[in-house]
Amino acid sequence: MRSKSINPLSLLLLVMMSSLLWMSLGLGAKARLVPSLVGAVTVGLLLIQTLRDFLRSRSGFLANSPASGESSAQSHEAEPHKGGVSFMEAMLWTFLMYVGFMLVGYTITLPVLLYVYLVFQVGENWRFSLAYSIISGLIVFLVFRMFIGL
Repeated sequence: MRSKSINPLSLLLLVMMSSLLWMSLGLGAKARLVPSLVGAVTVGLLLIQTLRDFLRSRSGFLANSPASGESSAQSHEAEPHKGGVSFMEAMLWTFLMYVGFMLVGYTITLPVLLYVYLVFQVGENWRFSLAYSIISGLIVFLVFRMFIGL
């Protein structure tokens, strides 16, 4: 059965993204453009999700509405996980990226997490994963460090 309460992981992600947005405001005008835009959109979407969860928990209006695509007579049993990344795994990767950004910065965190994700989560060849991570790291470095000055 679908829960009718606010998801605490959404609130955690809202707090994390809000703090990253707040930190980006301390950057120079040119450097904060992209992080501010991405952060503002993300925080806005998370606020909308939290508001929907709140309204859904206050009344059954949104949960039982035909717009949600489900009728109240349908079964809400959870389906087994069929490949890909589960919600908890996605939250763990998001949390690891957040901690990595805070501790060592994005130019190191992004290639390392990309390599670890490709090798261990996806099961990709380590040579391909290493090459892809290095190329991605160089692109991130050139775009954000050299061109934007972040």
